Amino acid sequence: MVGEAFTIAPGVPVPSTRPGWIYTNITMAVSQIGGFGGAVWTYVRFFGKTSSTHSARTDLQLRLPSQADVSPSIRAAAPWLLTILATLSFAPLLVLSFDLNALLIPEGSALAQFARPLEDFLEQLTVFMLNVDTPLDRIAVVLLMAGLPALFEELAFRGVLQPLIIRLSGRPWIGILATALLFSFIHFQFYGFFPRVLLGLLFGWIVYRTGSLWPAVLAHFTNNTAAVLGSWATGSIEGSDVDPFSPLGLALAAVFTASIIALHRLYSRPTDSQITPH
Repeated sequence: MVGEAFTIAPGVPVPSTRPGWIYTNITMAVSQIGGFGGAVWTYVRFFGKTSSTHSARTDLQLRLPSQADVSPSIRAAAPWLLTILATLSFAPLLVLSFDLNALLIPEGSALAQFARPLEDFLEQLTVFMLNVDTPLDRIAVVLLMAGLPALFEELAFRGVLQPLIIRLSGRPWIGILATALLFSFIHFQFYGFFPRVLLGLLFGWIVYRTGSLWPAVLAHFTNNTAAVLGSWATGSIEGSDVDPFSPLGLALAAVFTASIIALHRLYSRPTDSQITPH
């Protein structure tokens, strides 16, 4: 398709040409649409009717969040605004989790020897994908690194897997936690394992609380887009450098707490289909 052949794997130099960049983006798009999207389609198509009163299509929760007991004008804007605020103000907690994650992978340990080459390779690949200049290329990067993962990963994890585990276990927290752990593990980035678990918990709780997948899609998109824009602005993919105990860090933590409390109060009664075992 691009006129060149590539091998993309740990230990192999990352492509550096324009065809290599196109190939890498095509690969990422196929993995999202064919992998996560294909898994969702397969589940709904072949295992969609789980009982006479329930189907996998209802698990996807593609309805809008409209159950809040507030005025229509507030109800229309509240979940989206609160979701964005909660996601953007999550940075101090993510910084703390990154620090904890690093402590649990000591340099020279067997885990570090296994994880570090993969981590270095994925960092090099990310830098290569972000190294663009034209507006169209930047739009493509945002679509591929934020838009597609936000939609297809949320469909797979919070749309299919989380409701399924909740029904099987009869415990919402088990479904949210187990899905967050699997969501983080499947990325195979062990130095960011805990931060991604926390993000998975946030996305899962938002879906469970609002009864809609779309706020979590927005949260996922907001998080990834902020990371992409931050890397372009700073020239680094290291992530946020907000000191959790600085005035800014404490202010962000307060905004996050207020956003979560507001969502909790607005959407206090999840639907029965999310918590009733079948």
